[in-house]
Amino acid sequence: MGQAASILGLWTQNVTLNLLLWQMSHSPWLLGVLNFLLYCPSLVVPLLFGSRLTPARVKTIMMRILCFSMTITTLLLASVIFGFISPTFVLLVAAVAGCISSMELPTRQLLLTSSLHDKSLMYNAVAMNTMVFNIGRMFGPALAAYSFNHVGAVGGFVISLCGLTTMFCAVRTIQVVETEHSQRRAGGMRNALRFVTQDSFALRFLPMLAFVGIFAGSYQSLIPVLAAQSFHDTARYTGWFFSSAGVGSLCSAVFISSRVSHQQLLQWLQVAPWSGVVALGGIALSHQPLLTCLCFLLLGLSLTFFSTMINSTLQHRSPPELRGGVVGLYSMSFQGTMPLGNLLVGMLASVGNITLTFMVMAAALAVLLAGQWGLLKWK
Repeated sequence: MGQAASILGLWTQNVTLNLLLWQMSHSPWLLGVLNFLLYCPSLVVPLLFGSRLTPARVKTIMMRILCFSMTITTLLLASVIFGFISPTFVLLVAAVAGCISSMELPTRQLLLTSSLHDKSLMYNAVAMNTMVFNIGRMFGPALAAYSFNHVGAVGGFVISLCGLTTMFCAVRTIQVVETEHSQRRAGGMRNALRFVTQDSFALRFLPMLAFVGIFAGSYQSLIPVLAAQSFHDTARYTGWFFSSAGVGSLCSAVFISSRVSHQQLLQWLQVAPWSGVVALGGIALSHQPLLTCLCFLLLGLSLTFFSTMINSTLQHRSPPELRGGVVGLYSMSFQGTMPLGNLLVGMLASVGNITLTFMVMAAALAVLLAGQWGLLKWK
């Protein structure tokens, strides 16, 4: 319940920031910069921060991070109320919020897995956590668009603050299961890197995850531009398209957390990034809102299935003392590459049209996936 509330607030805040910056600047480039700053720290911070997380400290660290997040949201709320909001201020706050968020993600993951008494349930637990995440992702954008239309940016920031407060209260009740094994053996990023380089699954799928993060995960920066330029109603269709991607993500998480065997799910893992290519191409070619929503649904389903399966499999395969570092490497490969994609697609949308940008994203992802497949086959 705490996770659902905080993620609902997080998505409401991020979409509100996108709408607010678009209202002030009408610049696709600045939207790309905004999302770059929100996600850029994920390229470095999880590597430095994740390896220092331990089950004994994870709950305390999570509560401190939530306090910092509440402070940032309160500052945004005050800036709107007292009228000192500006594009520069939004970008500066986004940079700080991005650093905090990049520390929060591996902490949430380790807090979840460290609270499990039965480690055989890790696949299901990670998938259920993803499902809760995507409930917030599904309703947050629609709620942000509705509140922005009716009460302005104040509504989105108030919702975010309420969600963070709920999550803080929920974390206080969690009991972490500390294992002697995780305290006795050494962790650290060096050992986590050694594990990843020696694991065939990680070597195969982490590069693919990085490609997907750059060219598929960066779609968020383009949704307000697509809604404005192709469908001429920014707030309405921004909510529709974000929510459609959230529905797809939710369906994927429910499917992974079901009784389908893990081995069978792994067989479909190869297809997931290619369905993302199809979805991006469909968005580029579509001129109907309903069809575009279906393409975003497929894109959300593809991204969530691919990232969640890689995340849960890596956590299950890694030793407990290395799990924080492995989660940090996963975050760098996916969330960390998204800012590069956001910056890239923001530039493309500024110099070209939105249809061409989505087509370039689909083509580039297809070429990289085909190239890696050919390299693995050659080896």
